[in-house]
Amino acid sequence: MHWFTHPPYLRWALAAAIVTAAFAVELRPTSTEAYPFAATTLVAGQIVGPGAIEYRDVPSDLLPPVTELGYAARDIAVGEPLTPATMTRGSVIPDDWWIVAVPLPTHVVPGSEARLVTTLSVIDVIVASPGRSDGFDVRTFGTVAVPPAAAAEVALAAASDAVVVLVRP
Repeated sequence: MHWFTHPPYLRWALAAAIVTAAFAVELRPTSTEAYPFAATTLVAGQIVGPGAIEYRDVPSDLLPPVTELGYAARDIAVGEPLTPATMTRGSVIPDDWWIVAVPLPTHVVPGSEARLVTTLSVIDVIVASPGRSDGFDVRTFGTVAVPPAAAAEVALAAASDAVVVLVRP
């Protein structure tokens, strides 16, 4: 007689305990922290300022901590988190140096060292922004910071397409 067996009270209790535990895990408060995200599109070398960031709540320890905001190390899209890998600590370009547009690869990181070779000399420079194509030229142009003593020479060489940029991979 099948209908005279005892109901499975133990299985029902175990199922109720599992469902209760699942609700407790799902409804418990998670610790979150405010994390900076890009509010606008940032170009490599651009300063990450107050108007360019928005803070969103993310689970704690999900993303690496950001101690300070600096300059964009690469192009950053809207809504992308501003991690230490996407930013440089600060401007490594001395205040009295000049910025000159030269043919430059797209893979260089702002703040990295480069070397300009002109017909007259070899000059150590600092990359200010990586190369970007304007759509009309096959070459990509970026900017480099040049010491004051060599700024005129580099500007003349860049204007006459007599400059070659050496960068490390």
